[in-house]
Amino acid sequence: KSDEINMLLTTLALIFSSMSLHLMTDKLADGAMCLDGSPAGFYFQKANSNHTHDWQIFIAGGGWCFSDMGCWGRSQSMKGAGTSKVWKPHFVGQGILSDDCDVNRGFCRFNRVFINYCDGTSFSGDVEGPVHVEGKEQPIYYRGRRNLDAVL
Repeated sequence: KSDEINMLLTTLALIFSSMSLHLMTDKLADGAMCLDGSPAGFYFQKANSNHTHDWQIFIAGGGWCFSDMGCWGRSQSMKGAGTSKVWKPHFVGQGILSDDCDVNRGFCRFNRVFINYCDGTSFSGDVEGPVHVEGKEQPIYYRGRRNLDAVL
């Protein structure tokens, strides 16, 4: 019984010290989406009461894909660089993203946002329609700019 209680306490501590995933399903109609068409998103942790107007926004990198076929392959990968389908519900920041003030004195108590990367164009793509890749049924979407606009 004590092992179960310890596991529950550890899980609760993780949840309360971590950032929560927010998928922007309400922004799909505006075109904010990952390469595979899944909703773009971000992780967020609310500031403590003394820093409600202070923000740390971290924009994740991820590398460009250099061809439609390369981007299509990324959209099908379960590594998360082209889809939000595999993102975990919570993210524990480390280093500059940590909420531990001994590690991250400058930002540990701020509102913290980690913007996930899933567009293949470093948040700069803005192609209106889907891109159809030769020989592939599912299209891809270059919408990184819309993802960034939707978060900000």
